[in-house]
Amino acid sequence: MKLLAPSKLSRAKKTPRPQNLFILYRRNLSKGLCKINPKSVGKSSQVASLLWKSISEREREFWRQLSIIAKEKHNTIYSDYKYEPNKKKKR
Repeated sequence: MKLLAPSKLSRAKKTPRPQNLFILYRRNLSKGLCKINPKSVGKSSQVASLLWKSISEREREFWRQLSIIAKEKHNTIYSDYKYEPNKKKKR
């Protein structure tokens, strides 16, 4: 799995956020689900959420370590990155 592969719909101007452990898990799982049933793309997050709640702590630790590696790679590539959430517009 490529840890920092940008999504096909990524915004070209904005630096992507580092992927957390659930995002890495869901991304890996959805690749398998799409191979089985290409029409299941919309349901992949729901399925991943249910499966995520049932995985063991050992498996969760694997994804935690993978997210740490992904974050380190992200910091190397995007050294000037700083999380800046969108400000809500006042009405």
